[in-house]
Amino acid sequence: MLREITIRNIALIDELAIEWRDGFQVITGETGAGKSIVIGALSFLLGEPTGRDILRTGASRGGVQAVFDVSNLPAVKAALSERDLEIDDDLLTLSREAFANGRTVCRAAGEPLPLSAFRRVTAMLVDLHGQHAHQVLLDPKSHLAFLDDFGGDSHRDDLNQLKLLCRDWREAKRSLDRLLTDAQERARRLDMLRFQLAELTDANLTLGEEDTLEEERARARHAQKIHAALAKANALISGGGRSSGAVAPLKQACAVLSAIASFDPRAGALSERLESLGYELDDAAAELSRLADDDPLDPKQIDRVESRLDLLRRLMRKYGASTREMIEYRERVSGELEETLDTDARAERLRDELARRERDYLALAGKVSDTRRGLSRAFAERMTAELARLGMERARFEVWFDGSGGSIGAGGSNGSINANDSDGSINANGSGGSINANGSGSSINASGSTASSGAGFREDGIDHAQFRISANAGEPLKPLSGVASGGELSRIMLAIKSIAADHTGVPVVIFDEIDTGISGRMAQAVAEKMSAIARRCQVICVTHLPQIAAMADAAYRVEKITETVEGEERTRSTLVRLDEKERVAELARMLGGADPESETSRRYAGALIKEASALKKAGRAARQGFRAV
Repeated sequence: MLREITIRNIALIDELAIEWRDGFQVITGETGAGKSIVIGALSFLLGEPTGRDILRTGASRGGVQAVFDVSNLPAVKAALSERDLEIDDDLLTLSREAFANGRTVCRAAGEPLPLSAFRRVTAMLVDLHGQHAHQVLLDPKSHLAFLDDFGGDSHRDDLNQLKLLCRDWREAKRSLDRLLTDAQERARRLDMLRFQLAELTDANLTLGEEDTLEEERARARHAQKIHAALAKANALISGGGRSSGAVAPLKQACAVLSAIASFDPRAGALSERLESLGYELDDAAAELSRLADDDPLDPKQIDRVESRLDLLRRLMRKYGASTREMIEYRERVSGELEETLDTDARAERLRDELARRERDYLALAGKVSDTRRGLSRAFAERMTAELARLGMERARFEVWFDGSGGSIGAGGSNGSINANDSDGSINANGSGGSINANGSGSSINASGSTASSGAGFREDGIDHAQFRISANAGEPLKPLSGVASGGELSRIMLAIKSIAADHTGVPVVIFDEIDTGISGRMAQAVAEKMSAIARRCQVICVTHLPQIAAMADAAYRVEKITETVEGEERTRSTLVRLDEKERVAELARMLGGADPESETSRRYAGALIKEASALKKAGRAARQGFRAV
């Protein structure tokens, strides 16, 4: 349940802290006092989209924080555990903060949480029925979700699995489509890959050869100068012409020093050093002689080097800045070419995968369809009973299934399931476009022909359902949009929420003026229904009807206050819990007599609260008696 909520700098609220109680609680107040602001703040907390104008004028930031008792909510604890979030004493604190730049930050148990994950948590805690939410009943696309809420844990598990299977199928379909899209483009890509691979392969690239070729070209450009220098160096070392060179004098010096080595050890050491130098000089002289005798580079060799370098430069402009990069690119091209050439084989594998996922989806979708048709009979019967308690005693209600577009027909001519039918059973193998629950083959359309496009695959299954109602005796069943008034829509939605309270496990239900279009005896029926729902979960209701306010276990009043702050008038809204005396006065105001503060109005209000208290006691007693039986 919701324990407390704190609102700061939201719309006309500067700071407001509210403690909530168990059971049925109402929020009342004059028109324009700010009841919708409190609900708007709650909506913001639950993760609904918002604009910058949610902040109080002049505030740079604002937010809403709430504390929930989750002691009996294992699913919420499991969701928090998945995020490694720990809570103390089974009390979960949720907050959402808004900033002037439009940014919002969500936190659970003090830790930041992405909005999507935050909303998954709040959806398990609060069901907020906004002021115009009952209008969603006019859209048949929403009806399946209401029916699914009536199912048990097994059905919900199947729906979650069906959603995953649908996403798997879509991913396989996208992969196959990407592979098969634009065959001409793939053919052009193949031609380019073949050309690039042939060009790089024919080049016979060698790692680092561009450096070797650059050295060869440098020698070729200075061949004469190099040859002359080598010849001169050779003459200076080995001798030639009038030069004796350096080798012969060195040898002579070694001989002279060696002759006196026995007289002077120093001479012997020097002789050994010069002898070692002599060996080195001989090697160098031989290498110089060989290089000096070589002819300058052949012009043909020079042309070959230049041509090879030109080829490498041209390839580098297209494939990489070095032979290493070009070799790596060649390997990538080879791999892509092999992969592209394998398109047919990969396409076949993807087709097999798509068919497998389609069979899995259809098998489970068929099971979900059968479950829904079983649920629809019980749901229709329950709705008929709930509507009767809400003053629509002659109403008939049904869940109608469209038999076309791949849905599973009910076996009848129009595919509807009527709460008054004799058996309401579903033939999963019947005609009229049924889908075989074993999932073999492709999907089956309404005419029984095969269809592999999967165009009708949706995350919520293959069914198209619609609620139909006859509000008066003798009138045929028709879609809600064609027959239901505003007051009837409100009661239908209240009946749905009453049923959902038994099945969804959401501990807090908030109604924002669900009593639109309701008055008199119907208002009392709605009040009693809300009180009954509050026996199963915490109910918070914004209302303008005294009958509903009288049935509440706790009452709050929204007030608008104008104050002068630093010479300027500022308006703020606040919410106060009413004691018994204040509650009588507020109810007298809502009754709207000539003088709401008169003794007569107060006595009437007090009598209404007393009567409501008796009704609640009788309801509790009846409920306890039912349990005893």
